[in-house]
Amino acid sequence: RAQLDLVIGNHLSRQEKWKEALEPLVRALGTFERLAGPRDAKTGEALTRLGNVQTRLGAFDEAERSHGRALEIFSETLGPEHPRTATSLDQLAKVLTQQGRFSQAQVMHERALSVREKALGAERPQTLLSMANLGSALSQQGEYARAQDLLERAASGWERHYGVKDERLASLLNPLANALARQGRYVQAEQAYRRGLDIFQKSLAADNPRFGNALTGLGACYVLSNAGKKAVPLLERALAIREKDNTAARDVGETRFFLAQAL
Repeated sequence: RAQLDLVIGNHLSRQEKWKEALEPLVRALGTFERLAGPRDAKTGEALTRLGNVQTRLGAFDEAERSHGRALEIFSETLGPEHPRTATSLDQLAKVLTQQGRFSQAQVMHERALSVREKALGAERPQTLLSMANLGSALSQQGEYARAQDLLERAASGWERHYGVKDERLASLLNPLANALARQGRYVQAEQAYRRGLDIFQKSLAADNPRFGNALTGLGACYVLSNAGKKAVPLLERALAIREKDNTAARDVGETRFFLAQAL
């Protein structure tokens, strides 16, 4: 029964039906804790799935507890240098980022990248994602040059593996563009934002939160480069997307700020 609940919860999560996914995942966790034990790897996997859904629902304190417990379990059962432990480090760091705890998130991402580079090598997709996560964390703390270097390496590696039209590449281009814009490199930033938007337009629904991220970024780039009129329609569309997204209270404020600057 626990495995079935986990499958149902994962299926609903892939459909982005976050509220519907919550109940079967809570049931699965309870069953695994009872039958396998609170420190078993199966319990860790259930906690991970539940934490991901809690993050999407904006329940960040609960998500932090879920991912924190999963990290403890995998550190004990698999070891602190195992790639699965690195995944939990990255997931917990993303929750900390949503809470504005950027320096703590950076430490987690640095540990995850170190583990994956040693265990998997620098060119494996999981390592490239850790590299991008660390770059994003550095950018959020104003370390734009270092962030740019990591994000360029991650994007180039991903492009070599999966090509120029892969959806995840678009997700890597957005933080790279952010770092470029914050350094005043607006032409390069616009090119990166537009590459990402072109990929998203072919692979995502028009109201997907990742559209809101990319539209806000491009709009902010225009505002920073004194091209506010070009920014207004982008930021208005981004605001409509972000206001519908449960996880984006902080992001809504960001979009509103730049829209006010553009008007």
